[in-house]
This record gives sequence, structure tokens and C-alpha cells, in this order.
Amino acid sequence: MNKDKTMQNVVLAQQQYSGPIPPASELIKYNEACENAADRIITMAEKQAKHRQDMEKAELESRLTTVKFSMICSTLCVIVLSGVIIYAVYKEATGTAIAACIGAIATVAGIFIYHKKK
Repeated sequence: MNKDKTMQNVVLAQQQYSGPIPPASELIKYNEACENAADRIITMAEKQAKHRQDMEKAELESRLTTVKFSMICSTLCVIVLSGVIIYAVYKEATGTAIAACIGAIATVAGIFIYHKKK
């Protein structure tokens, strides 16, 4: 009993790319399948890149605004707290002045430690 054995070879090929635009050879195939497809794909990638850049710019501007607002508020708080401490010392309420100083230092230290952990 002699059985014929048939061997079969399978070749598997895979092509991979990353990014919004496929390789030029693929763009040519897209154009063959649909007129102006390559131009539409490139335009879509350009619009997406512009949108991403606009979003990043808006995020940066938002962070900058937050920092500016925080600095202004911090400065005003220091001025007001200094006035309260000076007034307490003037009225010879040293306990109140000391409590205000400790509270201010603790608040600043707490914020600093909180942001360090983040």
C-alpha cells in the first residue's frame, strides 16, 4: 500500500505601517479604486493634524491661564493675610497673629505636598 503524500506550502505576507497616511504604493492603489482617493486621504490627515495641534494649543493656553489665576489669587491671599496679622499685632492679639501665621504656613505646605504627590 503506497499512498501519495502531497505537500503544500503556504506563504503568508503581512505589511504594516503606522501613521495617518499609507505608503505611496497603497495611495496609488486607492486612486485606482476611487478617483482622488489619495488626495482625500492626505487632506483628511492634514485636517486631523491641524485639529490635534489646535487641541494641544488650547490645552496649553488653559494651563497657562490656570497658572496666572493661581499666582494672582496667591498674591492677594498673602496681602490679605499679612494685613490680618499686622492688624492683630497692632491690637496686641499675638495669639491670633501666631495662629494666622501657622495656618498660612500649613496651607502653603499642604498645597506643596499635595502637588508633589501628584
